[in-house]
Amino acid sequence: MFFIKASKLILILILITFPRAFSYALNHFSYFAELFGQLGDVVNSAIIVVFGLALVFFLWGMMVFILNAGNEEKRSEGKKRMMWGIIILVMMVSLWGIINLLQITFGTEGGDVGHPSLPGVPVLP
Repeated sequence: MFFIKASKLILILILITFPRAFSYALNHFSYFAELFGQLGDVVNSAIIVVFGLALVFFLWGMMVFILNAGNEEKRSEGKKRMMWGIIILVMMVSLWGIINLLQITFGTEGGDVGHPSLPGVPVLP
């Protein structure tokens, strides 16, 4: 019961403040464009780190598999790690390909969101 009342109150507050937030965003577009550009840089860096971790996870599973050739339990553990590492790598490469395909299809470029052109300021003599 409390959750329903709280969610209604939150929805009302969002609807009341949305026009003000939207107009603020329009007036400060270059700030938000720069913020989203920096956010994109952070996400790109995080993707590289996650891809590297998935590769390390796969190689770790391969080491466990090779070094424990006589122990079937450890070999199966190594197989599972290698399988999950391959699955993660394939998913990441597939998503990267889909994103690039969408960017080519819609004519967008990744990385920089661009900035609106601002009128020049006259220089006083």
